[in-house]
Amino acid sequence: IQPGANLAALLQLLRPVILKAGTPRCGIVHRLDRQTSGALVVAKDPETYEALVRAFKERLVEKTYRAVVRGVPPGASRVQAPIGRVAGNRRIVVTPMGRNAETSFKVLSKKKAAALVEAKPLTGRTHQIRAHLAYIGHPVMGDPEFDPPASGKAVPARMMLHAWRLGFAHPANGRPALFVAEPPADFKRFWKSLP
Repeated sequence: IQPGANLAALLQLLRPVILKAGTPRCGIVHRLDRQTSGALVVAKDPETYEALVRAFKERLVEKTYRAVVRGVPPGASRVQAPIGRVAGNRRIVVTPMGRNAETSFKVLSKKKAAALVEAKPLTGRTHQIRAHLAYIGHPVMGDPEFDPPASGKAVPARMMLHAWRLGFAHPANGRPALFVAEPPADFKRFWKSLP
């Protein structure tokens, strides 16, 4: 695989049966931000793809993320704040003109000036977790939109957001399906390096 190859190119190379079945978008059911690591759902055939897309749209998929955030939030919380784009700005932010969005947060571990947070988006808006954490004053460390580098701040090589767990009813049999992706080495290493 060439450097810079994307997931769709990898799927075409390694799982050609998905293309032969005519599955839309190479079977990729949902997306993650470019710098976000973690679990991603890929369907093998068009019927499964449609069922999973519908489950995401109807909020029947339980999504759980892990994030290293700047500062220490006050324990568990729930943020209900509309997010969207402000005119003339491509960045997604909390704005009264946005669409309803809700995220629950729980602090898993604390450091001197950072926390490891579990985030569960209860709605499915673009950049929702990032916008809500920035709104409450605890941006994801390394977030290019909300956590600009500054002297004296710990700066990771990428945004410290990880799609940790996905749960849904399997389209083929209706049984609960749960997928967990442990945080990658760079995520763990950065968290461990913080004072």
